[in-house]
Amino acid sequence: MLAEGALVAGSEDALGHGDARVTGGTLRVPEGLRVRGAWVQDAGTLEVTVRAGGKAPLTVGHRAVLGGPAVLALRLDAERPPAAGSTLPVVAAPRLAGRFERIEVNSDRLRAVPVYTAEGLSVRLVRR
Repeated sequence: MLAEGALVAGSEDALGHGDARVTGGTLRVPEGLRVRGAWVQDAGTLEVTVRAGGKAPLTVGHRAVLGGPAVLALRLDAERPPAAGSTLPVVAAPRLAGRFERIEVNSDRLRAVPVYTAEGLSVRLVRR
């Protein structure tokens, strides 16, 4: 469980093999992260790097639940930046419930429009 501070997921299996919960702080996912159990985010920030042609930075083995003041911060990859009009996977899960309260993008030109489904979250990048 991450309750405060910042944690950088340095590898795909950085959080082990069970469930994961974010109740505060920031979890940074620069490459990709696999959670074999359930994912719950009640608050705090999930910061992921997205790139053109990339896969979902967060893959969850069981149910993913979002709620409360949870924030998604998208960092556009400088070497393979996605273009306006791109739809990018962010969270892949067998079941997804809830929504992020806010989605931020580190771009002055693009904003993200969330596309929630029962199996995950993608964002469509559009011009501001």
